[in-house]
Amino acid sequence: MTEPGKWDRQATIYLFLWNGLFKPTALSKELKKAYVEISNNDLERYSQVIYGSIMESFKRLVSLLNLSVSDSEMDLDDVSALETTVVDMDQATRAAMGPISGDIAKMQANCVKDFDIFHNLSEFWQLFLPEIRPDLFARWTFVIGNTLIELSAKNPLVSGFYKMFATCLQVCQSTRFFQAQESMANIKVT
Repeated sequence: MTEPGKWDRQATIYLFLWNGLFKPTALSKELKKAYVEISNNDLERYSQVIYGSIMESFKRLVSLLNLSVSDSEMDLDDVSALETTVVDMDQATRAAMGPISGDIAKMQANCVKDFDIFHNLSEFWQLFLPEIRPDLFARWTFVIGNTLIELSAKNPLVSGFYKMFATCLQVCQSTRFFQAQESMANIKVT
């Protein structure tokens, strides 16, 4: 996994890239330089297609990762081994939990590389989703939410799924998604 703080610096660079992709005015200016005219509707459809591709890729990638864990017979006095095999837990979470006892302390990732990928994907998700066109997430709320719920039920010890779902709910709240759904339900009832 990346060292603390390094991911934030890297993610900032990538957020700049993603912001550029989703700012239709920047794309429009570049196309005008090449003497290509494009309507605002086409620019919005472009953003929706790119966003949809990202959501589909995320869904597929997170579903393909092997996030299973198994019981290991490691020596609990060996702290360095424990820190490298704890399931998707950052230092703050580990400290908040206090001492670990029971079977969970013996759990080890079956595929450490997949856990590393998932950790980075989870961190990226928490930065990307609220920052880059959260208005486009409304059409993906059910699909992504359902995927995260299924995967968290399959891998209940992987905290990243709960963090990602919390980010989804925060975006829904900031875009007033649930209020819109509630008002549509009231219209259908009356």
